[in-house]
Amino acid sequence: MRLLGGFSAEHDGEPLEGFESERARALLAYLLVEAGGYHQRERLAGLFWPELPEMRARQNLSQALYNLRNVLGDRTAPQPYLLTNKKSLAFNRDGDCWLDVAAFQELLSRSRSHTHPDVSSTRAVPFSTILAATGWDG
Repeated sequence: MRLLGGFSAEHDGEPLEGFESERARALLAYLLVEAGGYHQRERLAGLFWPELPEMRARQNLSQALYNLRNVLGDRTAPQPYLLTNKKSLAFNRDGDCWLDVAAFQELLSRSRSHTHPDVSSTRAVPFSTILAATGWDG
């Protein structure tokens, strides 16, 4: 899945289709980027549907999750992509998923911990080099 430069999601080289709304795609993007733990349903409903009463916002969240499970093929996947319970949900970091933002963060982390005697730690790596290292061709 790619988020840098615009949303793009594929499975086995085929684009994922069937997102019911931009908010469903945004929810997936949020869960991917914030895949470090579980997120409270109440908070997510308020974040993505702030203009609605809480009950309606939670219903919209449930509908968006249903849509995402269908789009991702979650019910038939060897490992589910979405981990859910009654109060919270998360994106399964142990699943088979590549994310450009995570690859970028990993490269950035490695570059910060790497020291080279000939290069100042304040010297920036060209952004095009970082993108090329992530496999981004856009």
